[in-house]
Amino acid sequence: MERSGADMRKEDTQEYLSDEALEALIRETEEGPMIKAPEYLEENILDLIASHLRFADKNFLQSQRKHLHEKRIFRLDFLHDF
Repeated sequence: MERSGADMRKEDTQEYLSDEALEALIRETEEGPMIKAPEYLEENILDLIASHLRFADKNFLQSQRKHLHEKRIFRLDFLHDF
């Protein structure tokens, strides 16, 4: 069964809320309870931060060890020259 262009346009148009209904929806959203994040989200974020901190600490320690090693080599070379 074929539909006329007017019928198709009427069905395809989106219905909009009236000003009153929109204001009521906004009021309900602003005054209603907040949407709660999943229970596991906080723990996942804290685990991720801890992992990044451990990685940063590991890199910092490796950098410090390398720096100390280079200073020792420089001192040994310096003392060897005398």
